[in-house]
Amino acid sequence: MNIGIDIDGFLTDIATFQLIEGKRYFRNIVNPNGYSIRDIYNCSKKDEIKFWTKNIKYYFENARPLAKEFINYLHDNDNKIYIITSRAFTSDNTMLGAFMRHNVKRWLNKNNIYFDEILFCGEDKLDVIKKYNISIMGEDKPKNVIDISNHIPVICMSAPYNNDIKKANVYKISSFDEAFDTYNTIKNTHSKKKIA
Repeated sequence: MNIGIDIDGFLTDIATFQLIEGKRYFRNIVNPNGYSIRDIYNCSKKDEIKFWTKNIKYYFENARPLAKEFINYLHDNDNKIYIITSRAFTSDNTMLGAFMRHNVKRWLNKNNIYFDEILFCGEDKLDVIKKYNISIMGEDKPKNVIDISNHIPVICMSAPYNNDIKKANVYKISSFDEAFDTYNTIKNTHSKKKIA
């Protein structure tokens, strides 16, 4: 099978980072269940960019515990691993885009995250998932979880912004401790299918 793996929010804990570091920067949380800095703190796009410029350290945070082991387990079970990320600027054909892509690859290497291919795309991942015949996706962003789960199973890393999602084909986990059994459940209950 081809397995798609998101980085921000799935391999990393962006939700906790945004709440802790964002509160230090903006002071008041407006919506603790928001997906982005703009949603959580009701700030402008300009202020959001300033926040991420000041907090570039996020891009060097460690992967979640057992992320590497889970990816290795998937690989050892004859799956191809596709990192599918919409991290800011990585799909841009600019010097900043090249810099961000380089840093993503360095981060994956530093965290010993195995992958067969890395795909940099926009926020909507469904076209990429269709193109590469992905059978299972690891994701956290609500819109992607909902859209993708209409076609294939999604292992959804729980976060405040996706807690309300309860639908068929969405398998919630709160840590990678749960991911191994979840993958096996999906593998045993869903036949491989190409999405239309």
